[in-house]
Amino acid sequence: MEQKEAAEQQLSDPGNPDKGTLKERFAGAVLVGDSVATGFLDYEILDATEIVALRGLRTDSAGPEIEKALSLAPKVLFLSIGLNDLEYCRGDSRLFIRHYEERLTEIRAQAPDLPVYINGILPVLPEAVEKKPALQNVDTFNQALRDMCKKWNLTYIDNSELLQDHADWYQKDAVHLKSTPYPLWLERMEEAAGL
Repeated sequence: MEQKEAAEQQLSDPGNPDKGTLKERFAGAVLVGDSVATGFLDYEILDATEIVALRGLRTDSAGPEIEKALSLAPKVLFLSIGLNDLEYCRGDSRLFIRHYEERLTEIRAQAPDLPVYINGILPVLPEAVEKKPALQNVDTFNQALRDMCKKWNLTYIDNSELLQDHADWYQKDAVHLKSTPYPLWLERMEEAAGL
């Protein structure tokens, strides 16, 4: 319960109370993501109308989740997909990007003017890489995402420093997160999109 209360406190902006809470400012935006993104729901930071997240979500299989997100008629769409692709694509960032571009093509076909923002894959701790060596490719895949964003004229949200020096913000698996970084991550998305 303490984690939830701490997260709720961080969701308001004491420096500018007129802006409202992050949840209020994020209204109209939708985030599609994997198990790390489910933390927004687990910690009750966002509502189900603002996040479509699925454990195990990969770029090759994200079509139905993106369809669901588009059915919510978002003003802004954020994507946070790639963690599971590290293993599935066996380190092949070109395959990862090919699947990602297929999803972007689907989005553009249905919502050509929808602003889309791409979150970089969040870093994992060394202990996670020891158990799953494919996770060592986070930087390579993120560079591929940066290049893709340039090609598509999309904004890449670099979250690599968000968790730097904060090993205590990770759960025991060294991949998933405790509640503390979620409001900070949301603020990064808000800033990128000018919400």
